[in-house]
Amino acid sequence: MFFSRARADIATMNALLPAAERLAHNQGEREPAAEPLLLAALDLPDGGARRAFGAVADHGRHRGSVD
Repeated sequence: MFFSRARADIATMNALLPAAERLAHNQGEREPAAEPLLLAALDLPDGGARRAFGAVADHGRHRGSVD
């Protein structure tokens, strides 16, 4: 159980961090800060971040306020 969760966590980080770096670079930043990490998390295919933030924010409607 531990190893399967660890593999899943690594897969998530392997998707999240490069996406956040791309977003940061597109915004002229050298490294991702909170905003690119949040936006990248909201775009993850597993939907975990969207579900977590779903109660407080509509991703599509509020994305412009984070960019």
